[in-house]
Amino acid sequence: MELAILAENIPNLPWPLTLEQQVIINTWEATRITPYKYQVRNTLALDARHDVLCVAGTGSGKMLSFVMLCFLRPEVILWIVSPLNFIENQQAEQFRKWKLRAVSVNSMTIMPNLLKDIKAGKYQVIISSPKAYQDANKLRATLLSPELAHHKQVTAIDECHCIVMWGGSFQKAYECIGNMHAFMPDPDNSPMIAATATASDIVKVATLHSLKIWPGYHLENLGNFRCNLRYEVFPMSGGQKSYDEICKLLPPSTTPLSNVNQMVVFVEDYVTVHSVALAIQKHFGLSGKAAHDAIPVYHSLRSELAK
Repeated sequence: MELAILAENIPNLPWPLTLEQQVIINTWEATRITPYKYQVRNTLALDARHDVLCVAGTGSGKMLSFVMLCFLRPEVILWIVSPLNFIENQQAEQFRKWKLRAVSVNSMTIMPNLLKDIKAGKYQVIISSPKAYQDANKLRATLLSPELAHHKQVTAIDECHCIVMWGGSFQKAYECIGNMHAFMPDPDNSPMIAATATASDIVKVATLHSLKIWPGYHLENLGNFRCNLRYEVFPMSGGQKSYDEICKLLPPSTTPLSNVNQMVVFVEDYVTVHSVALAIQKHFGLSGKAAHDAIPVYHSLRSELAK
């Protein structure tokens, strides 16, 4: 990835500034981060009312490219759709450090007064789950309200590959996000940016179709290769429910947990995830509270406090 400019050259930019240079300066002043060229291109595309599909690796700065338009146009309202409450809260905290008026909306934070504040334009960035974003009892009425109709509204879909991976199963709300594109008070002035680190060509096509993003969108594709990732297929020798086979991918059972690197195991459904967790807990000889603390389970049916 190529920086848009070296930080030491920012004070020497000639006036009057181009729009591209203004994006760079405003981003630098708010974050002390020099943006990459791809982030600037994404911002300029959104400013020109183009939808954006961005494929860029984890840690490449997709989150920053969501909000750079807010540094350029403070009147813009940005809606970010995120898959997990933890990510929502983390993003809101970071955006507030960048002096953006940001809030995460979920079942733990949503209150009538919060919706009134959003309608009144108190927040520039609103982060929510796919369900809260389009639910009539949550953000939908606010999103489509006359009070916000005169604002340019941008929707950012974080981890957009989840639309295809989860939309047909336990997170069906993902399938319907694109419907909101057409319902916006001013659809032509309400672009979307969909971002992911892992999107095959099939996933890209399905994502664009689901979000109702038509030809003319801006594609920023930095590729799927990741120097810090290794892809490997592990053939199971047992049946479909031989959950203990996952332990063959783990360090030996005699390894102290303090020496085991943190890892995340993704499972298709919430019933299986408990069986997989139990197999890993047994592998390391854990039981009771120690097992649950060391090998916790997260899924959509857990209470909000437990997520």
